[in-house]
Amino acid sequence: MFRRILDHERDAVATYLVSASPVEIVGPVARALGMSGGALATTAAVDGDGIYTGELVGPFCYGAGKVTAIEAEAARVGIDLGRSWAYSDSASDLPMLGAVGNPVAVNPDKKLRDVARESEWEILRTEARHGLRAIVAAGIVTGGAGVGIGTAMLLRRLNRRS
Repeated sequence: MFRRILDHERDAVATYLVSASPVEIVGPVARALGMSGGALATTAAVDGDGIYTGELVGPFCYGAGKVTAIEAEAARVGIDLGRSWAYSDSASDLPMLGAVGNPVAVNPDKKLRDVARESEWEILRTEARHGLRAIVAAGIVTGGAGVGIGTAMLLRRLNRRS
């Protein structure tokens, strides 16, 4: 999976890490992975003294909240979601996968695998069929990066020249 991030970036395509986790965690991971788009993640509001208020800035980036976040970013920077890619291992990301033109199920859970097959989406396996799914839980989308985010996703923006 990390190779796909690198391939997208080498093609001058902005990549994003989209996660329900806090932006304070997801942002540094996206930077470490070289994702030029950065992070779209759950963001907590802070007051003038830098104290968390208990409110969120923007959506809780889970389920439909991820769609809200990627649609806002797409509108802000001119991304055509119909020509974009999203990767996930979990059925909880079906709203996000359905919002892009190129959804990819990566080591999918059973429900996502079933939907991906029915919808004829790409299914990418990065572990042995009988391997430990802990690889997914331990990393970005597929475990290839070795950083714990859990339900993180990648959104790919296609080069406007294509």
